[in-house]
Formats: sequence, structure tokens, C-alpha cells
Amino acid sequence: MPLPPMTPEAQAAYEVALEKIEACRREGKQGTHLDLSRLGLTQVPPEISQLTALTDLGLYSNQLTSLPPQFGQLSALRELILAENQVTSLPPEFGQLAALRVLYLQDNQLTSLPPEFGQLAALTELRLADNQLTSLPPEIGQLSALTKLSLANNQLSTLPPEVGQLAELTQLDLANNLFSTLLPEIGKLTSLTLLFLDNNPLKRLPPEIGQIPALKELYLHRNPRLGLPAEVLGPTRRASSVKNPPAKPQAILDYYFAQQKGTRPLNEVKLLLVGRGEAGKTSVSRALRGEKFKKEQAETPGIDIRPWELAYPGGEPVKVHVWDFAGQEITHETHRFFLTERSLYVVVLDGRGGQQMEEAEYWLSHVERYGSRKDGEKVEHSPVIVVLNKWRSPGPYDVEKRRLQREHPNIRAFVETDCKSGDGIDSLRETICAVLAQMPAVRQEWPLTYFQVRQKLDELVSHKDATKRRHFLNWEAYRQVCVDCGVTDQGAQTSLAENLNALGVALYYGDDERLRDTRVLNPNWAANGLYGLVRGVHRKPFQNKPGQLWQGEFPEVLAEGMEGMSKERGATIEDYPEERDGVRVHEFLLELMQDRELGFLADEINGKPLYLLPGLLTLDEPEPKDYHVAAHIEGAQVRFRYLYELLPAGVMSRFIVRTHPLSDDYFRWQRGVVLGWGNARALVIAERRRNPRVDVFILGGTAAERQELAGVVRANMDEIHRGLPDGLKGREELYLTVPGDQYESVEKLEKLEYQGEAVQVMTRMGAMNLPVTPELEQVQPAKARRSSAPKLKIFVSYAHANYKVWDKLKPHLDVLKNERLVSWWFDGKIRPGSEWDDAIRKEMKEADIVVLLLSNAFFASKYIKGVELREARRRQVGGKTEILPVLLEPSEAFAQQNWLSKLQTVPNQNGQLRPLSSFNPSVNGWNQVQKALREMIADVAARRDERNRGLQ
Repeated sequence: MPLPPMTPEAQAAYEVALEKIEACRREGKQGTHLDLSRLGLTQVPPEISQLTALTDLGLYSNQLTSLPPQFGQLSALRELILAENQVTSLPPEFGQLAALRVLYLQDNQLTSLPPEFGQLAALTELRLADNQLTSLPPEIGQLSALTKLSLANNQLSTLPPEVGQLAELTQLDLANNLFSTLLPEIGKLTSLTLLFLDNNPLKRLPPEIGQIPALKELYLHRNPRLGLPAEVLGPTRRASSVKNPPAKPQAILDYYFAQQKGTRPLNEVKLLLVGRGEAGKTSVSRALRGEKFKKEQAETPGIDIRPWELAYPGGEPVKVHVWDFAGQEITHETHRFFLTERSLYVVVLDGRGGQQMEEAEYWLSHVERYGSRKDGEKVEHSPVIVVLNKWRSPGPYDVEKRRLQREHPNIRAFVETDCKSGDGIDSLRETICAVLAQMPAVRQEWPLTYFQVRQKLDELVSHKDATKRRHFLNWEAYRQVCVDCGVTDQGAQTSLAENLNALGVALYYGDDERLRDTRVLNPNWAANGLYGLVRGVHRKPFQNKPGQLWQGEFPEVLAEGMEGMSKERGATIEDYPEERDGVRVHEFLLELMQDRELGFLADEINGKPLYLLPGLLTLDEPEPKDYHVAAHIEGAQVRFRYLYELLPAGVMSRFIVRTHPLSDDYFRWQRGVVLGWGNARALVIAERRRNPRVDVFILGGTAAERQELAGVVRANMDEIHRGLPDGLKGREELYLTVPGDQYESVEKLEKLEYQGEAVQVMTRMGAMNLPVTPELEQVQPAKARRSSAPKLKIFVSYAHANYKVWDKLKPHLDVLKNERLVSWWFDGKIRPGSEWDDAIRKEMKEADIVVLLLSNAFFASKYIKGVELREARRRQVGGKTEILPVLLEPSEAFAQQNWLSKLQTVPNQNGQLRPLSSFNPSVNGWNQVQKALREMIADVAARRDERNRGLQ
């Protein structure tokens, strides 16, 4: 049969394909692989049928519209890649490929599949996305081995009931189709773990969808008719990660089916007033709520939370929760924990001081960071109204409105007000109504059961008698509230707690064993507690030493901080007893303070902890007689810096908290710190106002010690920057080793090194080309920037009682991280939500090395013994991970773990195991731990490379 005519290009591609087919045929039984991809083929030569040994065939990215019947003769074929072609149909002979396991047909023009498709009994993975399929044959239910099926981006509106026979199916992608409902048979897919249904016109879900026991991820985004809010849906598939895990399917489904029993609109919104102290935020709040102007308005000490019922034109009134944030600088670090997404922000400026643009940039940047919600590539910004307050006061106002709106498109309006005269207040109310009309979350439909539980929680926290207020509930008390409101199923109760957390009504801490009985919290109570704590330490530091907090004085300090604060929803000292309902309230607040990197455990006095809050330290640097800062800068051998458009609040204090073990013997102040590593020292100083930046100056020690110390600084600055928006992240620059005080972008230097080029610098003798690698080696070994860097994953398992010991290990891991040998993970954060346990299990499964910090508390932990230790052992026996035990203290329990005691445990001296507690100084023991880790990293990396070479 003559071939259809071909263009010269297609004919040339056909000839190349014939040559490759012939070469494969000559290999006989060894001819198992053939790649005909990206040739521009319009036809597949029939001669391909001669390749009876062929197991893998690549034909992707061609221009094929059909396949020859001879395809069915490839009886040994196991993998066929036909993606990115123009195939409109498949021949019936396709069903003869009995050995086929993997079939990629995405991005073609298929409108249907032949019934013979059901004969592919060995098929385990089938990709049919990006076609024009309108239906599937019933025979697809015969693919009994199928585990992965992708049908995204087609025109399917239904599935054949036979799909329910795919008992082995674990992943099903139906996104971007035309489904308005699903068949009940979906519930028969008992092995299904991932189900993608995003972007369909779904009107309802069958109850059977809740009967899939293995389901771990469910994506229903962009199905507006289902009425599921974004907070309940969780992140999209692109946005989900370990740090941003997907919502639990049961929580989504419980919310959906609860809606079917009746809903009502939320009609609520959180309005946040931010701005510098004395800008008039409280006066704006009072004026909006119809209260009289107070000339001598006292400063807001923390957060003043007031309810306001806003008359809404053409609709039901909206309950506005007005959060008036303190403007004093000492409170700015704490603001970031309570600036929330999907809220309305009002940035208040005034006409005094001539710093309106700087103030506007400062607050708008914070709103951008903490009030934005990222969902894949899409970013949803909370709307902002900028209030130009005290308009009649002496000015002039220096605000570039058009520039601000260009740089911050979420600004909805500028409103001029004067609270004393009342000018502009009505206009501000009208503007707020107009903005709320554009916020769908305000009118979001809530299940009636959610309202009932929420109302009960509100009653508990707003009781007139402070001794009867319940700002936190243990799990049993919470469940009783649910039962009283008609939510009796325990799974539904858990889902409800997760959804209340997502909606900002309550903080739910899932299975975090460290929080014991504080599982469900009033977020306002937590906010006021932190503000009161910071304010109290500022006013009444221990022994009058700035920033110091001794637990023995905690009640008096907290009472000092709570003085004058709003009594709304838990802002009186009576709401923070030392203990209530079996919960140690003060200890919880101290733990929350450390978790949020506001302070750290610095010492112990009379058996009680002494904490330090760096943001409250003295502002000035040490006197020269104590530490000569100028001499350190002058003698620095390594220098680098981070440049900012605007230095965010808390960067320096968080850095001090994160690196505090290295500054214990040196100096700390509000804008600077001295770190020690071996014989090297680093001076880290922040400048907020003139050319905002963080400067790093390192001197002393060996070149290796200076490099390692730079690694500690860089690893921690990178981690701090990771939580900031792009506009607030610092740009790292390195000081070059040539005369002339010249800095250069580290990013640029790394690109030049990769390209094998030098950097051009100017000297007194003119331009010169400076080799890049020696410059970068000041702060990082050259091998760290090679593609062969191991980048292994380390999981650190430790008892929370040994948190201080973890602080000692962390700098050593930071050094390894800067060298790109490892990334590490430990569970040191208090995170709301129920993903705590899931995250630990996931990280352990991905770990190449597990470090065990062995202590009596470690072996006493049921969770560690029941989950972490058991999983580490299982993976080690299977050859999937290595274990490095680190003995912190003498422990009889360690000796009783036969398998564990047989591993190479560190540290040791002269061949004898010694606990870390016996080393003085302890750094000698930690250096041994780092050495053992380096050796283990090298061994694991070498085995991995050998294994990869064997697969090639």
C-alpha cells in the first residue's frame, strides 16, 4: 500500500525513523529501546512491527495523526510515550499490546477510545490529559491493574459506571472538564489517595465520595457552585507543600455536607487599623463606630478589638471586628502574627513629621506580606484603604498617591479625614461599604452547625465573670460543645475544629502533644497575651536590665503589660491565671513567645528560667572599653551585607534569637550582635533609616572558621528572608578583596562563576578582571555551588525538654546547609492545624539521615518511641536511611535499646562513648557530632552516586 504524500521535511524525518528502526532490529533481542521523538514525523513506518523485542518506545513531540495497525504486533512493548502529537483515533489493534504498562497519550486530539482499549490488562499508568474526549468506553473498567489515570483538560461530563471496578486506582485527575456531578460509583475506588476535580461546573457531590478510606488529597478548587470557601479548600495542587499542606479531604467533605443541612451568610469581616503611634488610629476607630472625639486619647497598649455593626446599603448589616493595633515600635514585631489574610486594612497616616511616604511604604509592605494569600501562581491581596488623618493639622502631606497605587494595586482608595471635626468620616464609611461589596468572603455561606458551635465558643470567652471565661478548651470539653450543638460524629468534630482554624474563628493545634490541653484557643486571647508580655517586659524588665524576663516575676510583669488594655474578649490580667483547668497558662505563653522568635531561654536563676527578648534590648552599641565596634569593623577580614528598600521589623531580633548560642559570651543590643565560632567573631549590625541594611563583619580565626561562621549567618538570614515577600527581602552583597571599598551582588558573582567568567572591577590602575571563585569562597566552599553537591535531607528527632540542646546543634547544621551538603528539618514550631503528625511522618520518609538526640526525656516520650524511633528503625533496616545517635546524658534506657546501642553513637573520646553533658566546653563534643555527620554525609552521597550510575 503506497504511503500518502509527505512534505520534504516529513520525508526526511521518515527516513531517519527507518534508519533508527533498522538499527534497533539489528540488535535483535537487545533492541529493547527506541526513541523516535522530536523528529517531525507525520507517519510511523510499518516496519516498526519487526521489533518484537521492543519494550520502550518514544514518539512524543511529533506530528502524528494516526498509528498503523502493525502497532499491535509489538507484543513485548511495556512503555509507550505518544504525548504531544495530533492523534485523533487509535486502531483496534492497539488492544493487542498485552504487555503495555505505561501509556502517555496526553496533548493529542483524541475524541474517543476504541472498546479494545479494555484489553490492556497490564496497564498501570494512563495519561489522557489535554485531548478532546467526550466519553470513555465501558471497557475501561477492565483495566484491573491501573493505578494512575489522568483525564484532565478534556470535555468529559460523565464517566461510565464501570470506572468503579478500578480497585487498584490511587490517582485520578478529572480537572478542567465539564462534570456537573459524579456517579455514586466514585465511592468504590477504595485505593484512591489523590482526586483532582478542580475547575469543573460541579453542582453537587454524591455522598459516596465520603466512603473512600484511603483518600489523602482532594482538590475541588474553582467549583463555585459547591459553595466551598478557599480557607476550607486549602492550597491548590501547585501551592501545596510540606509547609503548606493540602486540606484534609474529610474536613472539606464534612463542611460541604454540613452546608446541605442549611446555611446562613457570615456577614462578618476583620478590619485592621495600622500606622505609627499617634497617627490617630484609635480616634478613627471611635469615629467610625459613632463615639465622640477624645482630645487626650491614650495610646493603644496592644490590640484594641471592638465590635461594630455596619449598616450595609441594600443588604443585611455587617459585623465588623475592628482591630486597632498599637503603633509603638516595640509592638511591631508582634503585629506580624495577627495580620491576617482576607481582611480589610486601613493604613492611617497623619500630616506631621514629613515621613508619610516612608510610613506608607512601611505599613503597605507589611500588609502585602501578611495580608496576602498565595495560591500557586495567583496571589490574592487584602484590600487597603489609606486614611490621610488630621487633615486640618499642620502639614504638609507628602503622599504620592499615584505612585503608591502603582506599586501597591491593592489600595482601593485614599480618604481624607479629621476626627475632631468629623470631616471625611461618612466618606470613609461609604468607602468601606464599597470595598466590602467586592469581598465575597464577607457574605460567605456558613453551615448552621458552624454558627452554633461558634456562638457557643463566643459565649465561653465573653462571660462577664473572668474566672468563668474559657479562652482555651481541652479536647473533651470541645467535643462536648460540639455534641451540645448537634455535631456528634467525632470525625466531623475534628473537621469542624480544622475549619474553624482555617476561618480564623479559633486556633486548633491538632495532635501536637506539647500543647496538652490547649487544643482549641481564642486567637484574641493569644494575641493580647503576647502583647501584654512584650509590653510588660519593656516596662518592668528583670533587675532593670532591658529585655530580660525572669519566670519568677512573670505574674507581675504580665500584670504591668496588661494595664490599660481593652477588656474585650480576654485582655485583663484575670484572664491569664498561672493555671486554669489543669493548663499552665504562663508556661504556654512563654512557649508561644519562643516559638514566634520573640525571645529565648538565656539562663536559669534560682531554678527558674531567665528569658531574653532582643527587640527590647538597649538601642545603643557597647562602649569601646567593653567591645570596640569600630576596631572590629576596621579589622574585618570578611564582609558582606544585605540591602533593603525597607528593613522589616523583627529581622535583627529574630536573627539574635536564632543564633543566640553563639552570642552567649559576647554582646547583644537591639540593632546588633557579636557571634563567636572557634577563634572567629562576627559583628552583625542593622541600619534601619539611612540606607537600610544589615552589615556583617568577620575577623579572627582561620579561613575555615570565618567561612563556617559566615555560613551560620547566611543560613539564618536566608531562613528569615524566606518568610518575607520579594519586596522586603534583602539583596546580598559581598565585599571584594581589592582596594576601593567595593561590594558586588552575590547572585551576580555566582552567575559569573557558573559561566566561567571573571568580574570586572575598577582600581587605581584602571579596570581589572577579578576571579570570582576565591571571592565567593570567603563565605562558602566552591564545591557547594557545584551540581554534584549532595543536598541530603536530615531529620532531627528530639524531646521537647531538650530544646536548649537543639539550639547548640543548629549552628553546626547551618554550616552544613551553607555548604549545600544538607537541608534539615525538626519539629520545633507550634503550628495550628492537624498536619503536625502528617508532616513528621512525611519528613521522616524523605530523610537520608536521622539524627537522634538521646536523653531520658527522649526515651520517655511515647510519640518518639511509637512513631519516630520505629519509623527510623524500619527505614534503616530497609537501607533507606542512616541513623546517627547523639548521647546527651547518661541513660539506662539507651543501654536497653539493643539495636540502637549497636550503632556508632557519638560523641566519644579515646574510643569511649561519652555523653555530651560531660564535655567542658560543650563545643568540643558538638564538633565531634559535626565531624561524624560529615563522614556519614560523604558515605550516603557516595552510595547514592554509585546507585545512580548503576541505573544509567
